[in-house]
Amino acid sequence: MKIALAKIKPDPKQPRKLFDAASLEELAASIKANDLIQPITVRPDKQRGHYIIVAGERRYRAHCLLRDRGVKRFASIECNVRKMSAGADVLIKQIVENIAREDMTPLEEADAFQELRDVFEMDADAIAAKLGLAPFRVKWRLSLLNLSPSVRKMLESGALDRQQGLEVARLETHTDQLRIVRLINRGELIGWKAVRNAVDAILNGMTQADIFGAAAPATRAEDLKVVRSMENKIDEIAAVVSMGWRAGECVVASRVAPDRTGLMADKLAGIRSALAHMERELRNTSAQAKIVMAG
Repeated sequence: MKIALAKIKPDPKQPRKLFDAASLEELAASIKANDLIQPITVRPDKQRGHYIIVAGERRYRAHCLLRDRGVKRFASIECNVRKMSAGADVLIKQIVENIAREDMTPLEEADAFQELRDVFEMDADAIAAKLGLAPFRVKWRLSLLNLSPSVRKMLESGALDRQQGLEVARLETHTDQLRIVRLINRGELIGWKAVRNAVDAILNGMTQADIFGAAAPATRAEDLKVVRSMENKIDEIAAVVSMGWRAGECVVASRVAPDRTGLMADKLAGIRSALAHMERELRNTSAQAKIVMAG
């Protein structure tokens, strides 16, 4: 049956809070061209005299965009009306639809799972079984509720990626979380594996010996010699590479052997890849060392 949009209200407990504007515009254009393919699902709210959306809020919002632009035939929307009371079953249906159609953010999932856990007294395994999800996914999302407000905002904005956020959430104290985030922001922890190692260093109370080997912190003379030789080689490489340039101009490419530039560029690309890997490992180890030494 068709119901006027004015008589339909979004569910305030809908787990999805963010609706991408560009995605809604695309959906509205599709509906305008092809009409609504699948009706939304609503439940009657007799006390307030309107209907509440159970599934299909994106389709409802797309209709609202078209209606507000003066396309009168979209002032109402095709609905399947289901008589159901607000509760766990409604929330589960909403979560399932959002996960199936367009993934909720990890934090939206976490908040929805929290409601199922706290209000409807469902543990992580029960939530996973009801939603058809792996238990570890539910448990990981629930762990995000431990994030400090500032770290949570970073995750919401994309300044912290999903995997990094999950690793940081393993830390119980907000102070430790912020220590890790500062290292990420300074580029001293690169990649989620490095974040995991740093988090492990805090959780396991790691010592210098755990990072640098059983002999640490003792340093042998031959080890120092190797380190100094390595540092000298790095300086030499930087000097050799800089010799190919004069006044900002690449001598090889411009005057000497332009036919060999491709080969030399390929070799430099290989060196760059190896150096980038080495740099990443050194920075990650340095960050872990800072955590341990500050411990």
